[in-house]
Amino acid sequence: MKNNLIVMLLSTLFLGLSAFKTLPMTNDETAIKEVIVSETTAFFALDYKGWANLWLQSPHDSQAWNNSDGSVMSTIGWDKVSAGAKEWIDSQKVAPAPPTATRDNWDIHISGDMAAVSFTQYVKGSEGTSTSKEFRTMVRKDGQWKISSVQAFWDYKNVKK
Repeated sequence: MKNNLIVMLLSTLFLGLSAFKTLPMTNDETAIKEVIVSETTAFFALDYKGWANLWLQSPHDSQAWNNSDGSVMSTIGWDKVSAGAKEWIDSQKVAPAPPTATRDNWDIHISGDMAAVSFTQYVKGSEGTSTSKEFRTMVRKDGQWKISSVQAFWDYKNVKK
């Protein structure tokens, strides 16, 4: 009898976990994806105000990524993050042809008003194609999801393990 109860409990747990993986996307997950897509769109449209509006704008905001020459960039604090973006946007004479960016392999973990997000991004633009593994920390502020941190590892498949 005890063994049957254990088997039933384990079966219920297994079925519950299986069903969890097939649940439809939540409204929060949809909103988070929309913010991420909109941030890229605004940046390449040279829309600084639109881009900045998608960020939390806190002293804890950060960005980090690797460059094609092997160097890395890391910035902490909204003032520095926004200054770097504004400098690049202001340096453009005309908006570049926007790249086509697609994303898959999304993993979104929401806990209260914070979310950890990862995805693979594929960018095709005038300079060719590139693949990156992307990570975002998102914070819900006044009911809206905002970006607080971006990490992007470009051409990560070429990195030696």
